[in-house]
Amino acid sequence: MKIVPLKKVVIDYDGDRSKEMPEFLEYRHTIMSLLKTPKDPEKGATFEETAQAMPIWLKFRDHKVPEIGDGEIMLEDAEHKFVVSCLKGARFVQRSYELFIMIKDVSDAPNHLAATEEKKG
Repeated sequence: MKIVPLKKVVIDYDGDRSKEMPEFLEYRHTIMSLLKTPKDPEKGATFEETAQAMPIWLKFRDHKVPEIGDGEIMLEDAEHKFVVSCLKGARFVQRSYELFIMIKDVSDAPNHLAATEEKKG
């Protein structure tokens, strides 16, 4: 099991920001959006893709995130691997440091048992 961080971070646009651009990057919402996006949007999603993604999407949807501060969600190793593949395979409109860090944070999520031992020590 992996402990995946669910952060909400301010996006730094270096003062170059239109009203249509989001103010925050929310890991949870970004991941949920990617879980709904087919691997090949032009061809659409297969049933197998949907069957793999939707239980994970539901887990994110039903997970309570604190109003203030960051949260985390526990994912099985296979779920984590699928989420990471969605993040690393996604095409984003522009490059941003916040997206880069989010993908690293999720990819490098600690194992549940290792994190528990670290907190005890």
